[in-house]
Amino acid sequence: MDVTVPDLVRQRAESAGERGRAWLADLPSVLDELAARWSLRLGDPYVGGTAGYVAAAVRSDGTPVVVKVACPLDHGEEAGFARSVEAHHLAAGRGCVALLDVDLDRHAVLLERLGPNLDEAGFSIPQILDAVVDALSQLS
Repeated sequence: MDVTVPDLVRQRAESAGERGRAWLADLPSVLDELAARWSLRLGDPYVGGTAGYVAAAVRSDGTPVVVKVACPLDHGEEAGFARSVEAHHLAAGRGCVALLDVDLDRHAVLLERLGPNLDEAGFSIPQILDAVVDALSQLS
């Protein structure tokens, strides 16, 4: 699989030395394995993030999803990934996207896909903040 890694993600991984370069080298095969396991057709990656590879995907049944492969560069980031998975489990889709599947060994998650980013949808800053507050209030 030909994988285009967003510049910021590539730069962050490369700056971490051997561990980051290994993550970049392994990423195409990891994505191939996840696509086969989760019956996905991968789409384009999202840009703007730095902590991993995130891409739109579609399940074989037509369900739009997001696949995220974190790039944990140290043990603290590995623990952070595990905490984020636990938070998704606890939230169960309330106040955040639903966690559909996880591969802890590959630091990968399959998430429900929501609509466009609020700023891309033409919302004002106050409207975006109201939406974020509404979503966060559902986490309690």
